[in-house]
Amino acid sequence: MKRVALLGCGVVGRRVAERLESERDRLAEAIGESIELSVVLVRDTARDRGLSRARLTSCLREVVDDPALDAAIEVLGGVDPAFPILERLLRRGVPVVTANKSVVAHHWDALHSAARASGSALRFEASVGGAMPIVRALRSLAGDRIERVRAVLSGSCNFVLERIRRDGWSLERSIAAARDCGLLEPDPSADLSGRDAAEKLSIVSALAGRRIEPGAVDVTGIDRLRPEDLAATALDGRRWRLVAEWSRERAFVAPRLLPQDDPLFEVPDAENAAVIDARDSGRIVIQGRGAGPAPTAATVLGDLIESLDGSGVEGAAAAACLR
Repeated sequence: MKRVALLGCGVVGRRVAERLESERDRLAEAIGESIELSVVLVRDTARDRGLSRARLTSCLREVVDDPALDAAIEVLGGVDPAFPILERLLRRGVPVVTANKSVVAHHWDALHSAARASGSALRFEASVGGAMPIVRALRSLAGDRIERVRAVLSGSCNFVLERIRRDGWSLERSIAAARDCGLLEPDPSADLSGRDAAEKLSIVSALAGRRIEPGAVDVTGIDRLRPEDLAATALDGRRWRLVAEWSRERAFVAPRLLPQDDPLFEVPDAENAAVIDARDSGRIVIQGRGAGPAPTAATVLGDLIESLDGSGVEGAAAAACLR
């Protein structure tokens, strides 16, 4: 029996908990033994989470100091208190799976150092691109030299832009629809300003071979687009995309009008896509659902299986240093 802690039980956390229960047999088959959701860390244990209250705790020490813990899933979001919790768990040798782009982007070195020191695993596929396997793709290119990555990394912004283009909705109505679908937080500023995509691009940059801090990414969000800008797509068939681009010379996030022959032109609704150009491997294009609790939870569980089946420590940081 593998004992797993869940840190956070919001929209994504509840979906993870549901899948751990509904997919119990399949997960057990994948790792060779059963998985038990032993404890769920929340701020308010009185609030209904759709789980047995016996599993809920607001006591941090009950989680981070549990000697019988086999893995931890973190979906708290933000840097604090996620960073000190994850660092402590990793230093104790507890494998960590996280969907938290902010903590990985801003504390990349410290988290990987803690994982290396204990021989533990830090897995974060769900933090960038949802179900689009960009982290795995970049790791698979560790023996190559990556020259450039261009991507749509914000499924929520892509959804908004598609509603404006396809349905003729206003920016405000499109944002409201994205919020109703669970693609945007009540405060959508991180997504709309491009900060969300900049954090994801920082993670991409570390995997690609030249890490750039989130604050060093040149960022312009879709909230800077004017009505006349949005109307421009009807004139020549181009489409707005919030493009995140990394190369060895620069990194930026900005709205771009893309022509029909661009690989990112057809990205639909809340999906993400990435174009990776490598010296020897050439061009690689990947795509997948990039926003929402379902694809995020599915990717988290994929990382959990890899953490518990003896795959070992992630080597992304070391591999990046070899390029």
